[in-house]
Amino acid sequence: MTKNTQKITAIIVSVALTGAFAISAPLIANAAVNDTVNGTTSLTLTGDTTALTLDSVPSFAWGSMTTTVAQTQQNITGTGNLQVTDGRGGSSGYTVTALASSMTSSGNTLPVTAMTISTTAASPLTGVTGANILSSNTVLTGGADANGTLATTASTGYITVGNAAKTGTYSGTITYTINDGGLE
Repeated sequence: MTKNTQKITAIIVSVALTGAFAISAPLIANAAVNDTVNGTTSLTLTGDTTALTLDSVPSFAWGSMTTTVAQTQQNITGTGNLQVTDGRGGSSGYTVTALASSMTSSGNTLPVTAMTISTTAASPLTGVTGANILSSNTVLTGGADANGTLATTASTGYITVGNAAKTGTYSGTITYTINDGGLE
């Protein structure tokens, strides 16, 4: 190898090494004291448009009364809470209605003159006072922020029976229905 070839090889090796160090060496930025830089965050939250469920409902056992005081209103705290799960993730809210069937015993129909429900609930739920359930009426409303699982804190049922009542043990049902509230 000649002296010139050795110099050219040395220069090429030197340039190659300098380039390798420049590529692998990190760049150092000059930052001023107290400078801030913001990053970002993101999350996609999806709901299930069919996830509106009525989880539990109260039942009412009014006990007994005599035919001589049948016109007297009887009230009792319901067994169980009215509980709803709204997993839709929107703000449309919902309503729950109740409708009582006739109460019967051995072919006789109890002459119920009034049957109402009062519900107690905390925001974003709204309870009602004295909802007549002999026809379908709202007994609970879930507002725009009523997502997740929420329940009433108490339900009270009231019944008044007319004078034409015959003795017997009567039973019936209360049909609760949950509906999209249409608040959006």
